[in-house]
Amino acid sequence: MTAAAGDAGPDAADAVLRVRGVSKSFGKLAAVSDVSLDVARGEVFGLAGPNGAGKTTLFNVLTGIPFGPDSGEVLLDGRDLARRPGWYIARAGLARTFQTEAVFDDLSVLDNVRLCASRSALGAGRRRDRPSAEETAREALATVGIRDPYAGAGSLSLVDRKRLMIATAIVGRPRVLLLDEPAAGLEPQDQDDLVDLLTRINTDGTTLLLVEHVLRVLRELSDRMAVLDAGRVLTVGEPEAVLSDPRVVQAYLGPGEH
Repeated sequence: MTAAAGDAGPDAADAVLRVRGVSKSFGKLAAVSDVSLDVARGEVFGLAGPNGAGKTTLFNVLTGIPFGPDSGEVLLDGRDLARRPGWYIARAGLARTFQTEAVFDDLSVLDNVRLCASRSALGAGRRRDRPSAEETAREALATVGIRDPYAGAGSLSLVDRKRLMIATAIVGRPRVLLLDEPAAGLEPQDQDDLVDLLTRINTDGTTLLLVEHVLRVLRELSDRMAVLDAGRVLTVGEPEAVLSDPRVVQAYLGPGEH
């Protein structure tokens, strides 16, 4: 890994998520190769790269959905979650969204989020001092701006399906939320609204790790970012420094597109 100029990364004590030497291969294809990253508590960390660079595979191995890494460590506040099952990782505080809006179309939006709440650390083994799955689901829906909790998920617009998926991820109050291309397919105004929503979620205390091809969204949200190329970290640093790096331009952006 090569750091961009001026990027020292967070101190170990400030890093909520530390990825150390993570690799994942499928036969002879090394989809993720010896990736190491530190994500500071409270920051928005962007992740970019060309199609096939390994971004989604990295999210998969970090969250254990649907598989973990072949080697390496995934440390959440010093606790190694590598090769743990996905439900365990989610309850530990590492949640994610997906490229395709993963919702249950036959359920209401409230039931979608309530189902996730009941499986989270807040809902499981409920105690008197814990909010109910219903309460936390309604709170998550209010956060993302979905006003009708009884609307059918299958009737939602694209932007509201994305909001619903974010609600199902934040209902467990994760320490780190991984978002896989949340702005994909959205109109510019909806992208702006998404930036506002994710900024609020981050301000409320959730660290964000964001994969995104919409560079304007990455620039506006990210405190720091990394670029993957062929499964390896090409560079890490502040967005403007990373996106102007000649290696990034060559590998990802193309001449004149940054």
